[in-house]
Amino acid sequence: MTTIGLYDSGLGGLSVMRAVRQMLPNHDLLYLADEAFCPYGPRPVEEVRQRAVVCSRWLVQQGVGMIVVACNTATSAALECLRDVFDLPIVGMEPGIKPAVAATRTGRIRVLATDGTLEGQRLASLIRRFAGNTEIQLLPCPELVTCVETADLTSPETRYLVARCLAQTETTSFDTLVLGCTHFPFLKPIMPISSAPPSPSSIPAQPSPVKSHASPRCTT
Repeated sequence: MTTIGLYDSGLGGLSVMRAVRQMLPNHDLLYLADEAFCPYGPRPVEEVRQRAVVCSRWLVQQGVGMIVVACNTATSAALECLRDVFDLPIVGMEPGIKPAVAATRTGRIRVLATDGTLEGQRLASLIRRFAGNTEIQLLPCPELVTCVETADLTSPETRYLVARCLAQTETTSFDTLVLGCTHFPFLKPIMPISSAPPSPSSIPAQPSPVKSHASPRCTT
């Protein structure tokens, strides 16, 4: 049975690992947290790309037969690069814009993510392809990554940060919340889902198994 390797800058990818375990219970899983470089969100794209190669190479050296880039920022920066360098299946994560557009009833969606994901071409492409007339508000919330990394999931301070992230826009009515960072599902229990009628649903990051035609330069 193929061993699946997963990596993220820290603990966020464990939310992806949990989902993989539920879907593929018979596979061995190997998880790498690149904590010396956590978080990836504020780092330059080229640095995130270099870390992606380093982490993926380590996983390959351990004998994995498939890699999951369990990070939206790393996926945006490096997925095509990794597929050019390594000869094995590589799956990334991307914000669930398509299912969110299908789910919304009011036509208003909020995307919570780090700056690296919000500024990436992958998210821009998803919005161009699937948003149509849907209003999509992009909300940077890098401080929430630290809350998860320090296991501070329910404190008053963390609840305040979540509320502040959602209050970055003047438009208060929305019904679908896209969690564009794999750290954020750990904070879902304290998301103020009663803040807007109808009660918003949350959409986690989605796997991105399809290779695009444009590959950025990759330093190996």
